[in-house]
Amino acid sequence: MAYMNAEHAKTIRTNLKTKFPNFKFSVTIRHHSAIVVSLLSSPLNFDKDITASGYNYVQLNHYYLENYEHTDTLKQIYNVINEGNHDNSEPQSDYTDVGWYINFHIGNYEKPYKQITSN
Repeated sequence: MAYMNAEHAKTIRTNLKTKFPNFKFSVTIRHHSAIVVSLLSSPLNFDKDITASGYNYVQLNHYYLENYEHTDTLKQIYNVINEGNHDNSEPQSDYTDVGWYINFHIGNYEKPYKQITSN
């Protein structure tokens, strides 16, 4: 059964800050079963993805990160979020067994993504 607690969310938040010091993230828990990570600002330009979404943010499909700009960086971020997670799901029998669900966004509804410039 999927489960996420505050302690594990804090660990993910700390790891993201350590590995991506120039990036700003929002890390929250939804329904004690999912981690929600929003990339709020960074030096990267995601204008193409955000414009294509029609909103001020993008809800990423983490199974197809190669469809977005800066694929390598997004995959590195996803690997930090997913570290220690398990996926013993069996799609053929409609059985889901994950450590926690992941919602990964660029920006969010309340705070659009902002590209920052390096000094």
